[in-house]
Amino acid sequence: MPVTNVVDSRTNKYKVECKVIIEPSWHDNSVKGSTRFVVDDENDFMIDDDLEVVSVGEALVYAKKNYSKTEVTVYLYDVE
Repeated sequence: MPVTNVVDSRTNKYKVECKVIIEPSWHDNSVKGSTRFVVDDENDFMIDDDLEVVSVGEALVYAKKNYSKTEVTVYLYDVE
């Protein structure tokens, strides 16, 4: 499964609509205490997808469908 982590930064965890950013999980290797992932230069992207106003479920389905070759972290934010 390509989604290895979800970082939920929404202030209202019960609101379904959110802004989503998807990036490779190994980008967080430098964060103290993080899980270390293998760096995948072939599938490198910084912020490849920035989804506006989608549900959490839609974001997870999108990540699974579009990122089968590298582990990704899905970041959830409030819709402004």
